[in-house]
Amino acid sequence: MTYIQAKIKLTLFAVLIAWGFTGTAQTVSDFEKDFKITLDSPITNPMASRLIMDHYNLLLWFYTSDTNARAYPLIEIRNEEIYQNNIAGLFANQGQSVNTLACLLAASTFDTSKISDVKKVLINSSYKDILAAKCLLVLGDKDLGPIVKCIIANNFSESVQYLTIDFLNVEQSLLEKFALDSLFSSNQEIQYLAVKAMAEIPPKPTNEVLLRQAVVKFDTVMKGWAIAALAKYNANNILPLIKDYLSNDQLQQVSWRALAASTSVEDMDYISQIASTKSEDPYFLDALLNSYNDVHLRNWLGIVKRGDLPKDYFINISGNTKLKEDKYFKDISEIISNSKNEMQAYALMRYFDDRKDQASLHFLNTCLTHSFEGIREQAEILLKK
Repeated sequence: MTYIQAKIKLTLFAVLIAWGFTGTAQTVSDFEKDFKITLDSPITNPMASRLIMDHYNLLLWFYTSDTNARAYPLIEIRNEEIYQNNIAGLFANQGQSVNTLACLLAASTFDTSKISDVKKVLINSSYKDILAAKCLLVLGDKDLGPIVKCIIANNFSESVQYLTIDFLNVEQSLLEKFALDSLFSSNQEIQYLAVKAMAEIPPKPTNEVLLRQAVVKFDTVMKGWAIAALAKYNANNILPLIKDYLSNDQLQQVSWRALAASTSVEDMDYISQIASTKSEDPYFLDALLNSYNDVHLRNWLGIVKRGDLPKDYFINISGNTKLKEDKYFKDISEIISNSKNEMQAYALMRYFDDRKDQASLHFLNTCLTHSFEGIREQAEILLKK
């Protein structure tokens, strides 16, 4: 289960508890039976909520962590009388939960003819109904405007983060059209989503030009997002664009990251020149460490070997797959053996977390007599794995 799936499951569980319901039958036939019973009398919000929660694996299938969950699990009832004779009434109902049930039914049956009805539900909620917006995405609506309005109406809160992720993973041609149409919007919230969308689109020279223009035109906060997108593009010849921001408190971190992502000669030479001196800028050091460029990683290792790191600089290589390659074994082993900073040497022991080769095992054995207690203890733990 991914982190996002786990969060969704917890969120759904919280909703179940808050509404006081637990799941029961989860088959299509049982749903039809319960749906018919529910419709035997005028449907109310509590009745609709009960039906949703009792059959959440069918109606909220897009949020389940079950890997065996079937997409559009109620599609087989789309042409049946129980659906055709009641779906319009559910949308016309004044009850919010009843409308939610209608949206979920349309999404679970993949009834694209109800897209306009789902949009009305979203509009009537002042664009705050996250489930209605999600249903539009599930139904493959090509109009991203309502989704954008929903994200903004919910103030980019945690409750809407999954919708934002889904939005950024829609069909790339749709995402690109939104980004190009909205990048220079007068609405900064739309600008932000447009830049995020640009970062998810495969790099194109024309899009890179627009992002460079955005860096020049945007205010300080928004500049950072545009620079981040350029970093993801591995844009070259970036130094002239971001040089003035390398000392800006709000922009220096992302600016160093963008510069380290470039492979153009001028950009790389600039970084190597700074790396040859004693730089204590943690953002510069992190940019080197997290780069996929071998030159920058070796520059970082050289700084560490010289003992030029600030004493309180925290090294984190837990997710750094590049630095964990075999070719850096010698450098990292030497640093751990000779380091005068226990905290930093200890952090580099993560390099050996999953290594079982003879050279690594031999080195770990030598660490059993290291002068730093933390190194000795970690070596012992790793050898016992």
